[in-house]
Amino acid sequence: MKVIQHRYQIVLAVMVSLFVSSVVGQEFPPTVTAINPQAVREGDTVNLKAEINDPDSDTFTFTWRMPDGSVSQLTQPEFKATTPGASYVQLVVQDAEGNKSFPYSEVINVRNLPPEVRSISPTTGQQGQGVTFSAEVDYLGPDYLTKYNWTLPDGFPSNKTNPSFVFLNPGAYQVKLKVEERLLEVIYSNNRQYGEAPAFYPVQEECGDEVIFGGRSRFLQRFEFVYYGHFDEMDEA
Repeated sequence: MKVIQHRYQIVLAVMVSLFVSSVVGQEFPPTVTAINPQAVREGDTVNLKAEINDPDSDTFTFTWRMPDGSVSQLTQPEFKATTPGASYVQLVVQDAEGNKSFPYSEVINVRNLPPEVRSISPTTGQQGQGVTFSAEVDYLGPDYLTKYNWTLPDGFPSNKTNPSFVFLNPGAYQVKLKVEERLLEVIYSNNRQYGEAPAFYPVQEECGDEVIFGGRSRFLQRFEFVYYGHFDEMDEA
């Protein structure tokens, strides 16, 4: 019996389609990454500046929507902080190829001027007689002043708003006063979605002044106080 073997060669042909895209001349829209400054003092006048990311253009036109609702085409528009709180600004930039960025919003935190202790009364006394100290504080009002920290002429502290003292001996005496406020600041997100419970955190003390009392200097500690939002139903810290 004769066996005939057949060998078959199988050829598999595969066709692949390749798509090659060209990036030559591809245009990317600009991206606004930041607006500065983001925190200013009440009464300050600043120029707003934008940080822009665009790989293929360095020439832009600007459309700002300012906190008062006006529109500015300036590169660095002027902003005057007249009211404490949160001021909103929005920016759209367009590059030389006509590509526009997505609107970018920023919250500019306008901080209150720090309180100023203008004077302490009385500035003189008589031996053996009592006096009651009082302070004139240039601020939002007594409702915002939560604590007085006095250091009386004998070195003892007092947390009373108007402490009393008796001068047993004549001479020059030193009095110190540190006023503390409700130190709270609201943190806002850039997308303006604040939620029902915005976060609060304390602001640290800022600076001090020296004034004269009874022929000697005393130190007045000033604190920075920032408030954004509403204070109703807030608990004392």
